[in-house]
Amino acid sequence: MAALVRRRPARTVTYPASPTVLLAAVDAETRLIAAIDSAHDPAALAHLRADHLAHREALLGAVALATGSPPSTSPPSTSPPSTANPSAPPSPRVSLTQLRALEQAAASAAASAAASLTGAPATLLASIAACEASHAELLR
Repeated sequence: MAALVRRRPARTVTYPASPTVLLAAVDAETRLIAAIDSAHDPAALAHLRADHLAHREALLGAVALATGSPPSTSPPSTSPPSTANPSAPPSPRVSLTQLRALEQAAASAAASAAASLTGAPATLLASIAACEASHAELLR
């Protein structure tokens, strides 16, 4: 007697018709990276920065799928920006308390955005929201 093999139907991933929500999330990740770079000790926050770089790359990939365009070919910066321009005004330093508040706000915004979507984009934003909530707790 032949064994019955059940196959799952092919999974279809759908993306929003307009990647506006995803692009807003990319901007939010970019702002969080900049805030970490402006912290009093950005080297101590390298693990959080790496998470945000990964979030941004995943979101850019989702935007590329949503728009049908190829993903960005330029890799994101993996190191903090250089301070080689001594004539540039110093950027204001972000405290850990401020960074924690930014992470909490980002977690809330990503969770709200996830609730407005379905499928893979919703899952991506929900996982980013969870990660950012954990960052806020780490910054206590």
